[in-house]
Amino acid sequence: MSFEPKLPSQRSLEISKIYAQEVGRAARDENGSLYLAADDRLPTKEEYLAMCNEFLGTENILPDGLLKARLDFIKQDSHLKQHFQPGRKIQLAVIPFSGNGIRLDPDGIKDGDYLRTLVVMEEKDEFGNVLSSKTVGGFSFYRNEVHKLLPAEFTECSFVVPSYSSNGPYTVTDAEREIIMTEYERALRKLQELLKGFVP
Repeated sequence: MSFEPKLPSQRSLEISKIYAQEVGRAARDENGSLYLAADDRLPTKEEYLAMCNEFLGTENILPDGLLKARLDFIKQDSHLKQHFQPGRKIQLAVIPFSGNGIRLDPDGIKDGDYLRTLVVMEEKDEFGNVLSSKTVGGFSFYRNEVHKLLPAEFTECSFVVPSYSSNGPYTVTDAEREIIMTEYERALRKLQELLKGFVP
């Protein structure tokens, strides 16, 4: 597949700047909360998809080959429990730039580095209501709240990792691995459907 990135619009650059601001804030204070300046505005789905198209230069953002590669990795992952810890929320998203808001290089785009597997840790009350949440993996070394910057529609492209039957750090049954693969593929297909056929 060929990628021909376009010159990002002013709005697309504003969106990437908001992400860079959040990563910068988290680097200074991982325990703090998302901060938006008075002139910052979270993107709508349409604005976000237009930004992805401009940064990546293709309408087929999630080809089946990329999906298969991710599922094959999970199938062979010997550190599955470290990557998919029980109780953590896995949020899939397309984020076509680095933590400093710069467009990925051609190799990164070709390798599909823009397909992010965000790991979100949620703190809940006794009734299961989410009190707070942090992105603890998948985009930055620092605990941040970039998952809150995604359009609301991306929420469906997620799942919560179930418990494992063994406490061992590497022991995973075939059935448990299959459950994670199934949930991951479901979330991927949701994301693929969200992006499919988008023409800016």
